[in-house]
Amino acid sequence: MNCVLQNSEERVYSIESGVKFLNAGLQVIRGDTVAVLGEINLEKERRIDFDKVKANQLPPIFSNTH
Repeated sequence: MNCVLQNSEERVYSIESGVKFLNAGLQVIRGDTVAVLGEINLEKERRIDFDKVKANQLPPIFSNTH
């Protein structure tokens, strides 16, 4: 089953600058690429001080099929 996400956002984590939120808008995702799908608890989300959250960015994923 495919997923359609409306008003989506991407979170970019950094050790230096914390978390940046990027507006990703409307996203259509092929169902066979989805590994995990979950609901965000908005009450808990509002209590997080994202200015204090620091993390390394994930390394890029490269495909050997060209």
